[in-house]
Amino acid sequence: MTTNSQKIYNRAKEAGLIDRGKYIKFKGTGEHIVKFVSDKAIESRNFRTGRPEKKMQYVFEEDNEEKLYETAIFKISKDEETGEEKKKLSSFVESMSQFEYEDILKMTYTPISGTPRGYVKIEKMNLGEVEKKELEERDDYEVSDEEIPVVEDEEPVVRKRVPLAEGGEVDADEIPF
Repeated sequence: MTTNSQKIYNRAKEAGLIDRGKYIKFKGTGEHIVKFVSDKAIESRNFRTGRPEKKMQYVFEEDNEEKLYETAIFKISKDEETGEEKKKLSSFVESMSQFEYEDILKMTYTPISGTPRGYVKIEKMNLGEVEKKELEERDDYEVSDEEIPVVEDEEPVVRKRVPLAEGGEVDADEIPF
């Protein structure tokens, strides 16, 4: 049976009043393979407090579609002892600082055990320009066929060792039956 909320949502979607497709959501959606397209600092409002805050807006390409992700640049928490607000750089912004535009990234929401919180785990899936250049500049980058060791394929000999009651071991093939 369809709930009233579902009916309202479906009618609003049909009327073109819902456009959630342009934002990427990580929590509860599995892993995302995306291309890092761009990022920029923007002025926005904190949805909890309504106060203005600086955010980073990231553009990723997923399945040939551009998707946006916004996060506060700084996370603000209160010191338990003094009650003063403390600013800390967002872990997402810190993680993204390691990547270049056009990098292919695997992003997965990872819960933090014992808390209702989590973070987006980001892994690079390609070699960026810096890594390619470093690889090309290495002295051992080109290897000749003579330098590649040849491993002979031999059938492995499997021997079952059986422990003896008086101590030691003997090959199972040597036990007379």
